[in-house]
Amino acid sequence: MVNTTRNIRTEVPKGVIEDVPADTTHRVQTSEIYEVMEDLDGGDEIVHVLPGGDWFAEFADGHREPLVLWTVMDDGTVYGVVVGEDGSVNANESVVDRQDFEKYINNSKEG
Repeated sequence: MVNTTRNIRTEVPKGVIEDVPADTTHRVQTSEIYEVMEDLDGGDEIVHVLPGGDWFAEFADGHREPLVLWTVMDDGTVYGVVVGEDGSVNANESVVDRQDFEKYINNSKEG
């Protein structure tokens, strides 16, 4: 039977192959697809890049460097990025990884 909006039809719909056993019908189970999927590239990935705004990185000797951007990773980690020594900006390089990093400072909140 085929349920339609008007009534139930008992005839076989066009395009149905009669000799296909009922247990071999095709089906797609989305949950099964996600269970079989695997992460081929591995590692964390950047999902967002946000402007640094009024934020600075403060270092042990007291100097500050403006944050160029904030990087948001797929695991929820957020870190600031400053201009590198060679003048480049690499969203994968956290300022926190520098040995002399002390803290983040929001310049707009300081009196």
